Amino acid sequence: MEFYTKNQVIFLTGGTGFVGKCLVEKILRSLPQVQKIYLLVRASNKTQLQKRIQDEIFGCRLFEPLKAQFASPEEFQDKIVSKVVAVQGDLLAKDLGLDPEDKKRVQADTQVVLSCAAEVGHFHPLRHAINANCYGPLRILKLAQGMPQLTSIVHVSTSYVNFHLGPQIQELLYPYPLCHYPSSSSASPSSSYSSSFSDPDQLLENLAAMTDDTLSTYEREVALQVFPNTYVMSKSLAEHLVQSWSRSMQLPMVIVRPAAVTGSLAEPMPGWAEGMVGFHGIMVQTATAQVREWVAYEQTILDIVPVDWVCKTILMAATEAKRGVDMVPIFQSGTSAHHPITLHQIFSNMLNYWRQAAIAASTTNNNSSKNRKMGVSSSSSLSPMITIVDTTATSSNSTTIMATAPKKTSLANATDIQTIFYNPTDYELCFRDRITRFGRGGDSSDDGNDQVDTRKTKKLLAQAYKNGRMYSPFLLNQWFMDASNAIALDNKAPPALFSGLTTRFDWEEYMHIYCRGVHQFILKEEQIVDFATMKATWMTSMKTKYLVKESLQQSFPKTKDETLQVAQNNLTFLARL
Repeated sequence: MEFYTKNQVIFLTGGTGFVGKCLVEKILRSLPQVQKIYLLVRASNKTQLQKRIQDEIFGCRLFEPLKAQFASPEEFQDKIVSKVVAVQGDLLAKDLGLDPEDKKRVQADTQVVLSCAAEVGHFHPLRHAINANCYGPLRILKLAQGMPQLTSIVHVSTSYVNFHLGPQIQELLYPYPLCHYPSSSSASPSSSYSSSFSDPDQLLENLAAMTDDTLSTYEREVALQVFPNTYVMSKSLAEHLVQSWSRSMQLPMVIVRPAAVTGSLAEPMPGWAEGMVGFHGIMVQTATAQVREWVAYEQTILDIVPVDWVCKTILMAATEAKRGVDMVPIFQSGTSAHHPITLHQIFSNMLNYWRQAAIAASTTNNNSSKNRKMGVSSSSSLSPMITIVDTTATSSNSTTIMATAPKKTSLANATDIQTIFYNPTDYELCFRDRITRFGRGGDSSDDGNDQVDTRKTKKLLAQAYKNGRMYSPFLLNQWFMDASNAIALDNKAPPALFSGLTTRFDWEEYMHIYCRGVHQFILKEEQIVDFATMKATWMTSMKTKYLVKESLQQSFPKTKDETLQVAQNNLTFLARL
């Protein structure tokens, strides 16, 4: 396309991450006019820098379809690998950690900046999250100020920056919900909070001036009362900061907000997925029966979007950046507003695939050793305490979706994969019941033999509890993310960058593609389930039941405060494990 014919040098951060790596591959495969990609990579020395590029980028299976287009490894090296210029740096360091010579080269050549790097961990201390996700973009913009040929900067954000709003989220920059907080350590964070809009630059300055203790208090009593975690809080603040900074620096900027990014729909191969971040983690933990219980409502609409769509939106959005605009253009890449899918649909399709996968694995007996290599427990070796469910009582307070397999083998029967959706109250009560039993220092095994390994059991209990709660803010709430700007971009995209955001594709088929991708690329197993097998068992293999422990029904907390106290008691106990 004409834009990349004129702008042939790209500086990209976050290129070793899931989205960033897919962007690198997409550019090299679909935009041959791009001559150079400067890739910021963290490394201790030049040797490690090149090793990371060879191992994590070009050694990745993501690049296999592109490699297949060339007659020899030498031709691939000459025409593709040579375009990627790795520069040693760090998002957290001054000048991005670039040495003077690299900085000079990057600034002289770069025409397009794709800012994908971020600290995506949910529970990093606020100071670390702000350093990476707020000051990191500032360092990128300061570098961009010295780029005479610059035409565009794309800041990759997240749709969840407006977590506190809803349910309709437009492609707009909404007022930031956190006010100034005095830098004096004697001030009370809670008394400083109000809903009034505050200047983001001054807020950042105030946060930077706080002592660690004061900032920790602010994080707990202010930030996390509005946002679900420090990642979302810092990314939300960053949008306001890049809006302010790009305007004052007269830089051409756009913002792209992807929803929950999932495996590829088609490019460069169906189902490509990598890592355990976001929904990948939920799927792997469900597939291996590490976690069977989640705090969620089954009819919640979850905004998920294939990674290949996100990459195309990012590359198209770059063409819209302009200097001197009052408001930075925003493009939301998601599905919730025009092609929604519920958690029930997601998990039903997902569990059906993994149930069939468990049957196939049990017949070939080849999954256990591979799972051990990946650090993933095989479902056949799970501790039974992960699935304590009383099927004698019924209630609408928890939902169990079970994939029930045909009774082919005893192993298959023993590894039924199931997901239980709890509301917050029931979830806390369920774990209070377990904590009470295991907190006594041990419990007898079901067959009356010696006591179970208490330490291991407590560790599993703590892991299951924390994992089930971690994603609850996103599984209990729903948003409809307007994607009008992104759709308008898509409608004028050339074929290579057309994603089909409005295409009402088959969610059942996509979930099968995504599950296969996780199975093949994350769990690294080739024993995958074909779509025909999965579809044939669809109507007969899924059933929904409403279950809750009868003993818990008699002790439901009556108020929100009582529920929160139960949760605090659980956390206090688990912190001692």
